[in-house]
Parts: sequence; structure tokens; C-alpha cells
Amino acid sequence: MVAGSGLNKDDILGVIPPLNGIATVEKVAANAVMAGCFAGLFSVGAGRRPGRVGNRASILTCATTTGNVAPLVIVNGPCRNTLQINYSSNVLGQGWRANSTIGRALRLVLSNIGGAAPRRLRQSHSGSTGKIYVLHR
Repeated sequence: MVAGSGLNKDDILGVIPPLNGIATVEKVAANAVMAGCFAGLFSVGAGRRPGRVGNRASILTCATTTGNVAPLVIVNGPCRNTLQINYSSNVLGQGWRANSTIGRALRLVLSNIGGAAPRRLRQSHSGSTGKIYVLHR
């Protein structure tokens, strides 16, 4: 997974709230493998740009709120077809490995690297079956 990213295993992709864990390529790759990602999907998540992890304020809010919210990932461009990412009917539903594994990888990164684990810092009062959302345009 690391070799397929084109990055070094120790490259830093960003800091993940709420505990400000350092997301190295190696750590994110390990979580991506646990989520079932294949190398092409990992390159979407890693973004091939070390030091960049979305909007930290939004990630912090999503990781620590007591409400049942989830991060949203938007993938656009020709890679969505190459990687077989569903962006049509049932876009937030079951049946698409790419959609599910990107979302699972993000959830694992938030929990394992960022520390937003249930009963630790993730104190949602009711939880949600929809903690993983992947939207494509």
C-alpha cells in the first residue's frame, strides 16, 4: 500500500484531531488495509500531497460532537470510473467496495490515529448506522 502511494512511509499527511495524532503514510496505509482498500483507493485518501488533511475544524467537530454526524468525502474526476466509485443511484447505499472502503478507512483513521474512538472521545448519545458517507460527483 505504501509503495503504491508514491510517497515515503514517514511522510506526514497531516494532524488528525481530536488528539492531534500524526498521520504518516504508513499509519494511514495500515488503516486503509484494515478497511479493505486496494492501492488505487489509498491514493485517493492520501491525495499524494503530504501535509494536507482537509479542514481540521470540521474534522474536530465531527469527531467530538454528541450528535450523530459523519465526515463526507467527495471524489471527482476520471478516477471515479477507474476506481469503480459509485456516483449514481444508491450513492450512499451498499454494494460498492470503493465507496465503503474509503469511508471505513476514514473512520479508522479518525479513531486509531486521531483518537476519536467510541467511549473514549466519541460520545455520541445515540450513534448512527450511517457513520460512513462517501459522495461522488
